[in-house]
Amino acid sequence: MFNVYKNATLTFRSTGTNEAPKLTIDGKRDKVTATSGHWSAIIMQEACKGVNIYEGVAFVNHISYKAGSVVRMNANVGPLTIDGGVFSNNTAPEQDAGVFRINTTTSRNMIKNAVFSGNTSASGGVMSIENNAEVTIEGCK
Repeated sequence: MFNVYKNATLTFRSTGTNEAPKLTIDGKRDKVTATSGHWSAIIMQEACKGVNIYEGVAFVNHISYKAGSVVRMNANVGPLTIDGGVFSNNTAPEQDAGVFRINTTTSRNMIKNAVFSGNTSASGGVMSIENNAEVTIEGCK
């Protein structure tokens, strides 16, 4: 759905709240092939500057047969910054990381105040953290 390449930054922001999101990226309703079975909703390619997701944004019903149904980070990318947001019913049925695959040593990643429910994977649950990646998680439900 979204490929973030060299020197680019992608930000999702809404006036909604975690209880009542006003921006929903829905993998089931959106008939885009990439999110209905093959790839992550957001792929952070080499040298992208980062992805930001804030309160009032929801990622729901994404399926990826690669790791990380919502965000898949490749090596040498900027940070994934999440402050709020809802991640519900996302899955990676054949690999790890039902929501996030974090595979970078070049950035400090922050996930805080997010709400997770009904996310699954073959192994690794919500998140796979690989190759000495640094992630701080706080205030999530």
